[in-house]
Amino acid sequence: MYRFAHRMFSVLSVVSALVAWIGIQGASTCAYAADMKAVDMERLGVLQPADPVMGTGKPVLFLGNHALPPMNFLKDGKPAGIVIDLAEAIAQRMHDPVEIRLMDWSEAQKLVADGQADALLQINSNPDRLKIYDFSEPLLSSEFTIFTTSGHHGIASMQDLRGLRVGVEAKGLPILLLQKDPQIVVEVIPDFVVGFGKLKAGEIDAVVADRWVGCYVLAENNIHNVKMIDEPISRSYSSIAVKKGNDRLLADINRSLFEIRNDGTYDKIIDKWKGKEIIFKTREQLHVQ
Repeated sequence: MYRFAHRMFSVLSVVSALVAWIGIQGASTCAYAADMKAVDMERLGVLQPADPVMGTGKPVLFLGNHALPPMNFLKDGKPAGIVIDLAEAIAQRMHDPVEIRLMDWSEAQKLVADGQADALLQINSNPDRLKIYDFSEPLLSSEFTIFTTSGHHGIASMQDLRGLRVGVEAKGLPILLLQKDPQIVVEVIPDFVVGFGKLKAGEIDAVVADRWVGCYVLAENNIHNVKMIDEPISRSYSSIAVKKGNDRLLADINRSLFEIRNDGTYDKIIDKWKGKEIIFKTREQLHVQ
């Protein structure tokens, strides 16, 4: 169905992320470079859609997670983030007008599955989701990683989380992975700011998050004494998902995604967001000071 699903791990060996955690007097440094550029798409064998797509004139509604910075988040009440910038660029090239809304992620997935909205932004495929949605070509690569406090030792893999309380969001790949091991105590968190707060307070022992998301939240919220485990528990890539069978919309999304990869827009957006990292301060914050 989705012709790249069987090559997920080989894909991510090509599109590797650059990540480091350095402890400096109790502080953590998360360095992350956005890792899926247009040249990587060529290596994936992504080809331009052959068939033209005709518009219907009907508005298309894209939904995203409202609490997933720097991917999707609300800034002054408006959608912002790297995925939003990519989605807006895609929308400009689509045949129908597009509206982008951010909301509770569980509700967003339900709305698209029920046909009340059209597409989901920044979603990873899995066997259960493939029964409900069809997925676009790869949008961004993801590495889901363990974050814990400096007081926790001996955590290097998912197996080491057995017997520990681990915070994850209600809808996403991490909770599906952790729930496969009944010895891991899964704690649902409303967002990662709350999750890291619970980690600092000792209410949970670890948080599992997308590497970039976790590092960004730590930096933006000046959260100290949290370390990131180098080896991720899972590597995947995100896409835009539509309700299963919506072939016309999916073709229009893929065609537009191809265009932004090949006209330089994709790489410009990635570079704009690249380097949102330092010791608990983003570059943006330092420029303000």
